[in-house]
Amino acid sequence: TESILQATSDKKIDFVVMGTLGASGIKEKLWGSTTGDVIGETKVPLMVIPLEYKWKKPEKFLLVTNHFEKQPIILNFLFELAQLFNAEVYVAVFTDEEEGGVNILEHGRKISEYEMMLREKYKEDRLTVTHLFGSEFEKTLQDYIRKNDIDTLAMVTHKRSFLDRIFHPSM
Repeated sequence: TESILQATSDKKIDFVVMGTLGASGIKEKLWGSTTGDVIGETKVPLMVIPLEYKWKKPEKFLLVTNHFEKQPIILNFLFELAQLFNAEVYVAVFTDEEEGGVNILEHGRKISEYEMMLREKYKEDRLTVTHLFGSEFEKTLQDYIRKNDIDTLAMVTHKRSFLDRIFHPSM
């Protein structure tokens, strides 16, 4: 992990691609794999490719967030990458049902504003913005990915405390 982070800094790397076998065992679940560590620490975009992945031209990119990402450093990269492949962009705002109905309603109201901002800024006519909610993030996300034939998933990491990482595993 340190070597990868050091190399990205020293060589001014602006995009990292890593393969992954997937986390296994209790140690990796608690402390994370090398890929997981890099995901949590890197300052540059990172593409993680599963071992069994078979290449095909990506046609649909999905950004999943619960923070209504607006930072150009995040969004510009995603929209430029999608444009490079002439791909559609999907944005899904996830709300955990266990957080209560207030968050679901609040996110529901913000989604149309968020979609308008994205359309205006990126002039993207092949954009779909949706609200996902459920009590199981991974299952909800997998169902959406399968239903919409998503090729590439984008997520943003946020710094969390040690205790928060233990009691609320990374998505």
